[in-house]
Amino acid sequence: MERIPVFLSSDNNYAMATATTIKSCIDHTSSVVDFYVLSDSISDENQYKIRALESDKCKIEFITVDNSIFKISQTDSYVSLVTYSRLLIPNIKPDLKKVIYSDVDVLFMGDVAELYNEDLDGYIIGACKDAYYVYDKKLNNIYDRLKLDSKHNYMYAGMLLIDCNKWREENITDKLLELMKQFQGRIQQGDQDLLNICFNGNNYKELDIKYESTNGYIHFYDKLTLAQKHSVDNPVIRHYESRYKPWNSDFIFDEPMRNVKEWFDSVRTTEFLAEANNLLHSANMSFVMQGKLTQQTNECIYSIRQYFPQAEIILSTYKNINCDGLDYDKLVQIEDDVVALPYHNGKDGKIHNVNRQIATTKAGLQVVTRKYAFKLRSDFIMTGSTFLQYFDKFSKYDENYRVFCHKILCPTLFCRNPRILPFHPSDIALFGKTDDLINLFDLPYMPREEFGYWKNGENLHCRYVPEQYIWVNCLRKNGKQIDFDARQKVTKAIITETEKFFVSNFIFLSFEQFNLLAPEKFRTLEFYLKTSPHTCITHIEWQKLYQRYLDNMLVVPAKDKQRRRFNKFNRKRKIVNFIGKIITLPIIGGGIMRKVRHIIKGKLSEVLLGRILT
Repeated sequence: MERIPVFLSSDNNYAMATATTIKSCIDHTSSVVDFYVLSDSISDENQYKIRALESDKCKIEFITVDNSIFKISQTDSYVSLVTYSRLLIPNIKPDLKKVIYSDVDVLFMGDVAELYNEDLDGYIIGACKDAYYVYDKKLNNIYDRLKLDSKHNYMYAGMLLIDCNKWREENITDKLLELMKQFQGRIQQGDQDLLNICFNGNNYKELDIKYESTNGYIHFYDKLTLAQKHSVDNPVIRHYESRYKPWNSDFIFDEPMRNVKEWFDSVRTTEFLAEANNLLHSANMSFVMQGKLTQQTNECIYSIRQYFPQAEIILSTYKNINCDGLDYDKLVQIEDDVVALPYHNGKDGKIHNVNRQIATTKAGLQVVTRKYAFKLRSDFIMTGSTFLQYFDKFSKYDENYRVFCHKILCPTLFCRNPRILPFHPSDIALFGKTDDLINLFDLPYMPREEFGYWKNGENLHCRYVPEQYIWVNCLRKNGKQIDFDARQKVTKAIITETEKFFVSNFIFLSFEQFNLLAPEKFRTLEFYLKTSPHTCITHIEWQKLYQRYLDNMLVVPAKDKQRRRFNKFNRKRKIVNFIGKIITLPIIGGGIMRKVRHIIKGKLSEVLLGRILT
């Protein structure tokens, strides 16, 4: 059976990628592949994990290489010195006549034997031309910098097919080391620059780009010929060159990176499963859209697919809801039979939805298969993925007040100031570890007796509003002793307790920071008047609490645009209310006259305050 030698260069940071490269290669060939991993730093533990892939059709040998001779050439910080080791390959194994070299940030999607059996037509190496230098004329200064022939097609060095006999006959390694000294200070793309200088004038076999279908070719896809597009769409090797890798990005040039799901499918069949599952990446994320569906649900799903193409989307709703035509991955439908009573027993008592929220959220989270989960309403639109940058920020906590393994991201809207409503984080959208969200929502339903717990005037009110019920009961379930009997109880101690629990378990973000576009009703005057957003904690105010209780060295920004916007509206609201009282003073009496006064004040607010954005 044919044996194909494949050389890889790697270090400990790329151990997981190395395993994925090897696994994807052997999964797509019937040939026996001998892998030679050139490295100076892969740990014994990671070597053991990689060697676990060995079988009758796969042999793996680690070769330690001294890369110190290449230091004089290094100028680009993201290019590892270990990549230069490919320049030594024909001399490392002098018995080999022909070999393949591959970077390890690749995914094999076709048979490696197809590449190995390519005829080099007398050339020493075969390679693919670099898309950036072919299609981006701004980079043409490289020809002057490296003294390249104007007609030379600058080549990639991430995949090389090498005739080792010819390489050794012409002492190519010695020539490359000499060129390294000669061009010291002008090398920007590491050994790739050196290879292009050495084989200047297209003195190499140009191979079909299916053997190195890169991010660059995807970026310049519209400029490709039909044949090239076919190669990019049906690659033998997908190469994630430059800084954009499947394990740290979903996107390249604002468009989804290709074959990321396949990369994760491959790595999950290696001994690096745990490491892959720990990556904060859409392939490890589930979105749970819970509750009733809305006109915006389809647009919400589309936005998730756009910014989190590998994510799992779960609809958790009721059995009487029609979900036809929606692009979800899993559907959970439960009976709509939980207790739902009003906040109070007055005529305008709004329905208390805490039990329905617990039911749909818990049911959705129970079928999540990813490490991270995003719980949100079905009428919010995602506008990006930059909120992830906050997930590992503000990592300090007080163990006495900590409940979750990792802090949960939470929108500032409805995270109430505890001086007004203690223990009231928002429940509109939440992102965190799946186990933490399950911990938050794995609660018993609010019992009927808590719906008429305390009296205010003529009306009986529920003990807690939904957000309070969820958070207070989560704390108690996790062994936290809090003296908070009902929602109207506000003391100095309760305020302090609330703030300490907030900063050790949540990070509050504005809608803009959270990449959330609220539905139209959230941007109306009526919404502002009913929900009083000025009573919420802003992101900057949360930072100040974090500074006070956990990190007094934190530098908090002086300007708080969100608070300024809230206060501006609140000042206007007070002025308008005052004007309304003055104008309606002559309208005396109750009954109809009271309604007339209310209508006049409402119209006045509509005219003077108008519509504003959250």
